[in-house]
Amino acid sequence: MNLLWLCQSEVSNGWCSNDTTLIQIQWCATNEGWTAFRIGPFRTVGGFSWTGLAAFLNTSYVPTCHDDRVHAFSAYILGNIDASNALLGYPPIHQHHFHFFGSGNFAQVSMNNHGDSQCHGGTRCYIKNGLPGYAWFLRNRIGLHTEFNDARLKGSSILTSWAFLAYKSQICLSGRPITQIRLTQIGVPLGGASRAAYDVLTALESVVWSSGSFVCSESDQRCNPLLTLIDAYFHSHAIMVHDIWLFQGNPDQVFSNLSAVTESFGSLHYGHGIIRDSVANVRTRALLPNPAVMACTYRSLPDENVGEGVYHRKSRCALNPSITNWVMIVFHQRQDPALIATTYPMHSVLRLYYAGPSDGKVILSKDTNAPLTLLKEYASYRFDFASMPKSLVSAVAHYWLPYKETNAGGEEFHLW
Repeated sequence: MNLLWLCQSEVSNGWCSNDTTLIQIQWCATNEGWTAFRIGPFRTVGGFSWTGLAAFLNTSYVPTCHDDRVHAFSAYILGNIDASNALLGYPPIHQHHFHFFGSGNFAQVSMNNHGDSQCHGGTRCYIKNGLPGYAWFLRNRIGLHTEFNDARLKGSSILTSWAFLAYKSQICLSGRPITQIRLTQIGVPLGGASRAAYDVLTALESVVWSSGSFVCSESDQRCNPLLTLIDAYFHSHAIMVHDIWLFQGNPDQVFSNLSAVTESFGSLHYGHGIIRDSVANVRTRALLPNPAVMACTYRSLPDENVGEGVYHRKSRCALNPSITNWVMIVFHQRQDPALIATTYPMHSVLRLYYAGPSDGKVILSKDTNAPLTLLKEYASYRFDFASMPKSLVSAVAHYWLPYKETNAGGEEFHLW
């Protein structure tokens, strides 16, 4: 593994300061196909400080799948661990993002964990298992890209942790790729800080909605991903979310008065009482014949109390495969401008994972061949190590619990 970028800062996109003399990349492997890496140690003292790193893996040691450029993974774990190799949940560590990517593209998010990937009661949802015969497919170059926050109060005692990646390689004779579709707010412009986020004003309520159809790709409108659905859940930033509603149906089955919500279609509509009015519009239509089906909401489960804090947990969706049209409404709540910045970067995404075709075709991104340019967005300082010290550590086998979730987007590539 070659470490490409390492950064610690008190603020997002801030100046990086690192003592790299103690940072090591350690690894271990099992006879069952698991390989694990831990990178660190990192020492943090709260204050929602930022630590980030990116690295490429030497894929000559990773089994291939019918082609020396393609690798299959039947399970993976992404997160942080403590000195006893136990996974750390949120709190204390918030996973802003942890991507295990392919095609040399740091922004690829098919294999990922985020702060709201955690389930109620622990870190088991950080562990992703494909079902038998299913795998995540990544093309060279593969690597990891993560940023995490110490969410404790500033000035807390020193917390020592390691970034942790584990994967189970698959030597495949056949298999079906697990593929991701991301539903988001089409038309809302990205904010100045980007990270594929849009900026929302914090002093006012706002609403935005979008609609579409569940299809596997633009080129295959007949393929219904809901027929082989593996998982579907929301990803957003809870502090600004009043709620997110996903309906299966058409807009005229969701809203009783479509003209009243024209301004909020694909565009942030601000105003006092805008949430109340939009909710009333939807409720009125729900009482009429043939309403849309509400598939899920962001606030469908109660937040979890941990210590003195309250934390949002993973919001899953159960979808009806016979209804392929969808409408998603995002309600942004107001925050006290004295306690928060005037704008806040937001994601409002439904991540949908389904099993792809079994005909040996997998959509794989082309290698970008210029990954370091992507890192300029995340820090003003970076450096490249040709090699890092390595030593063996014990694996965290007692955390490998069953779960599911996955890959691709760009060039059609025949595996066999």
